[in-house]
Amino acid sequence: MPAEKNADVILICDFQSEEKMRIYQKNPLHVEVAEFVKSVNSGRCSIDYEFD
Repeated sequence: MPAEKNADVILICDFQSEEKMRIYQKNPLHVEVAEFVKSVNSGRCSIDYEFD
């Protein structure tokens, strides 16, 4: 894969439950950072895994 297609930043989160993930997503600090990242990025990729 060409270097220009590599990611510069990655966020990895591990949640104990879907409810805790939803709480995190609404956290004011997370929302603030997410808005900043949206304003400076040129693309986004998301991968979700659920383990039992």
